[in-house]
Amino acid sequence: TGYDIRTPAVTARLDSTRVETEGGVRAEGPPGRITADRMILTRDPADPQGDYVLDFAGNVRLIYQPPSVKE
Repeated sequence: TGYDIRTPAVTARLDSTRVETEGGVRAEGPPGRITADRMILTRDPADPQGDYVLDFAGNVRLIYQPPSVKE
């Protein structure tokens, strides 16, 4: 999908669909780059059978790189 997420360590709970980074996290993808102290991936409580919520927390920095405008 064009995304690369790096962190020193990850803790995962498969029985409750929870993935949490330990240490800083750096993610790069088509929309740009994001850094944060941590990241947590969980199921969306409003839709427990479908969507997920990806939450970045602590010193979050987002660099958005919009796609080039074609003339």
